[in-house]
Amino acid sequence: MTLPALHNTGVLYRRILSQFPQDISLAFAYGSGVFKQHGTNQGQMDKNMLDFVFAVDDPVTWHTMNLLQNRKHYSILKLLGPTMISSIQNEHGASVYYNTLVPVEERIIKYGVISTESLIDDLSHWKTMYVAGRLHKPVKMMVQNENGKLRAALVANLKSAVIASFLMLPESFTEEDLFLQIAGLSYAGDFRMVIGEDKSKVANIVKDNIQHFRILYSNILRDCPQVVYKPQQGKLEVDKSPEGQFIQLMALPRTLQQRITKLVDPPGKKPRRGGDSTAGCSGPRLWSCRTTRYFIYCEILQYNTEYQRHCYSWHVEDGVIQLQETDEDVEGLEEEAVCLSDVLILSVDQIFHPSTSILDFSLTNCGWKNHTLPSGYITA
Repeated sequence: MTLPALHNTGVLYRRILSQFPQDISLAFAYGSGVFKQHGTNQGQMDKNMLDFVFAVDDPVTWHTMNLLQNRKHYSILKLLGPTMISSIQNEHGASVYYNTLVPVEERIIKYGVISTESLIDDLSHWKTMYVAGRLHKPVKMMVQNENGKLRAALVANLKSAVIASFLMLPESFTEEDLFLQIAGLSYAGDFRMVIGEDKSKVANIVKDNIQHFRILYSNILRDCPQVVYKPQQGKLEVDKSPEGQFIQLMALPRTLQQRITKLVDPPGKKPRRGGDSTAGCSGPRLWSCRTTRYFIYCEILQYNTEYQRHCYSWHVEDGVIQLQETDEDVEGLEEEAVCLSDVLILSVDQIFHPSTSILDFSLTNCGWKNHTLPSGYITA
């Protein structure tokens, strides 16, 4: 699936791109210099810095060529050579190396360079969500090659943004509510939103770009079995049942699932032993607790080729589900296991191995029956 093209790439962007080595797997422009934000005019846009990200298969080779073509773009780090620049890029921060305040074609630009492998990892797992978060919003796509893994990761990133937003929205909401939630994901933990950044930045991004967001997400929303999408009215209704939220949680990127698991039971906290794990919880903590409880209670464990139901005391610690067989029934376990017996069959060796984190559990490893999920919603 090719991401929707919002506009034809203009001459300016082609001229800028022509001044760089052409071995680029993905290039896009983003930000306030590319898309109008509420409260700004064209004159202000023309003065804003143009922001670019280039994904390259071989950063050392690309920086070697770029140092020959555009040595002045680099800081004093150019003296260290392309290998060291690539090492700094790959091993620190968000795996992106930026050259900033670069004059090109009578504009000031900054451009970040990331390896294709690191980009795919960020899109798929939200390791830092630095570039993935920028791609939640409309961008001007300049280069997108035929790399199948990269294309799949781009689409999976958009689907993950939708699912994460579903979990933070009520049962019924508008397109604008959804797009505001999506656009705000990458700013949620950004310190700039506390000091220095315009508090209405997210709303300004969305307000004048509703149609661009609609183009980007409409196909995903139409194909998602978790939501009823009414594009003519601009309204949506999402599945808020325990089963629906379980599926949504399991579809989140790995890094986010691990953090949610630690939110449910932080390291060092006294382990929970059965019972209702939602006591004292509210908001995001409440749904994550309930979903984790549901995840434990609904399993049918496979022993000696026969399906038997067993009772366990349990807790979650450091992202790992710990189970211990008990002699006493855990309230609700038997009933929930029975009602889900036609839906999910899991192997205890697959799911509850001591080294398996909640996120490493993949729906693709399970015997799902009577449930169809788009492959992009499933974390591999």
